[in-house]
Amino acid sequence: MIGTRPAIMPFVPQWTEQSWGQELLVAHGPTYTGKVLFRFASPPHHRGGLQFHRSKDETFYLHSGEVWVYFVDEVGVLRKVHMIPGMSFHVPPGAIHSVETITDSVMFEASNPVFDDRVRVEEQYDVSTAVEVNAATWAELPLFIQGGSEWASSSLASSSSSQRGFMRARLLLRGRTFP
Repeated sequence: MIGTRPAIMPFVPQWTEQSWGQELLVAHGPTYTGKVLFRFASPPHHRGGLQFHRSKDETFYLHSGEVWVYFVDEVGVLRKVHMIPGMSFHVPPGAIHSVETITDSVMFEASNPVFDDRVRVEEQYDVSTAVEVNAATWAELPLFIQGGSEWASSSLASSSSSQRGFMRARLLLRGRTFP
């Protein structure tokens, strides 16, 4: 069977300076890209521009720190939600979004392998007028936003078995620190 299976290959992580901090590319293949984003709270790194991507489909997860996530909802209203560690957002192509760093933060990003397809729309919106979304009442947001075991129990009871397994895993990881 020698030579009939693909072999693993080394990947050399790559650092890139960004306007909001630093980005570490940790994975890149034909169908995926993985990054660790180090966002800095002190100027000039406070907030990235309001933008959308033509074809990039991304999800980001906040590992540490706090950020504001700005987004334009389905009826065109600019909103913002306070993101805390353990929260994750999917940003499909065309979704207008921006991240503002409150405290130094570490985020993980997974996406399709698309670079440099952002379209800036900052001049079309005044971020100071963004309507804050109360994450505790935003029904579409997942379990990790909620803090109580009663909420977790009711959510687990109304979920499919695969969702329940994923939610339990998130509950087990809650509160743990990683180096």
